[in-house]
Amino acid sequence: MAKWFDCFSAALGGFLFGYSSCIIASVLEMDSFTVFFGMADADAARMAAAASNPGIVLVKTASYSSIKAQIVSFFVLGCIPGALAIAFLGDALGRRRSIWLGSFLFSVSAVIQAVTPASFSVAQRTAMVLAGRFIGGSGIGILSTSVPLYIAEIAPTALRVRVLVPSPLFMTSI
Repeated sequence: MAKWFDCFSAALGGFLFGYSSCIIASVLEMDSFTVFFGMADADAARMAAAASNPGIVLVKTASYSSIKAQIVSFFVLGCIPGALAIAFLGDALGRRRSIWLGSFLFSVSAVIQAVTPASFSVAQRTAMVLAGRFIGGSGIGILSTSVPLYIAEIAPTALRVRVLVPSPLFMTSI
């Protein structure tokens, strides 16, 4: 029973990949997010009207598509060095420490994205979020490589396939 719990807990590392990939889609469409990052015009009258009447749509700026694409793609770009780095560091660190490292990087990225100050310019705010997305992607790259290996190593031979299945399912958010 303890092995099942260990394997299921490790598979939650895969859940972070699916969660972070999917949640950003709804965040990018929030009015407050688009205004904060300069992707929509923000005059006070329009914001007040949009808050009281959900039918009013904010006007997107010319940079809307570009910023949106960068925020989404920097996460995936960060996965590449994370997955490649763990191929070399995985044996030196071990699977469990690799999972800790990936989780730590993902947590750091969440803090970076959450504490972006309003006093910064739009370009500085966007750069902070892009850095946070890249660091988070690196952590997820580490997790998506080391979690299945860790599960395969700790799972009893008779149950190996059954305990490996949740990891890719969590990665795709099924």
